[in-house]
Parts: sequence; structure tokens; C-alpha cells
Amino acid sequence: INMNTYLLVLSLLIVLFTSITSKEIYINPNNGIDGINCGIDINNSCRSIKYTINNRIENNDVLILSKGIYDGINNTLININSDINNLSFIGDINESIDSIVLSCDNEYGVCFEINTSYNE
Repeated sequence: INMNTYLLVLSLLIVLFTSITSKEIYINPNNGIDGINCGIDINNSCRSIKYTINNRIENNDVLILSKGIYDGINNTLININSDINNLSFIGDINESIDSIVLSCDNEYGVCFEINTSYNE
């Protein structure tokens, strides 16, 4: 096996492993509906970030945010626990980034609380 073949096989294994262990979850503050199967595709988006994080995520997931204003009780004081690894947020590639607003409308102005623990 030459080096190029080895690198090609390794790259394909990495892509395969990544596609098995992560998923995209869609969130739309205007048209989404929070529910047990929300986020599976753009037409069945979840409505709020907090619901999605509390009920739908696993390690390595990618949350895709559609345009809109993420405000209200289910989009503020969002707690991300240390047992979730490699959670990513990205804007929908079909939207401009300035059309996504995280309002953080609470008395502290906090959108996310990230809880970590350290064990020696």
C-alpha cells in the first residue's frame, strides 16, 4: 500500500466515524416546534435552543441555527453540562450571520452557562 492509498483509507474512516457519531440538529425560532423528534431536518426544526440542548443533543452534535431572534425563557440561561463534548453551533449556510440574534433577555444578560468539572 502506498502512502496516498493509506491516507485515502484513513480519511474515509474518519468521515465514516464522524458521520456515525454526530448529527445535525436544526433550530428555527420562527417556525420550529419543540418536540420529541424536532431538529431532524430543516423542515422539522426545533424552536428553542434550551429545549434542544436539554432534550435532543449528544456528543459531537452540530446545532444549525436558522435566521431569527432567539429570545424568551427557552433561549436564555441555557445550561450546557460537562458530560456533553464537542457541541457546535453554526448558522444556516443559506442565511447571513447578522440575521441570527441571541437576545439573552434576562436580568443577567446571560445566554449560556457552561458547567465543567475537574477530577484529579
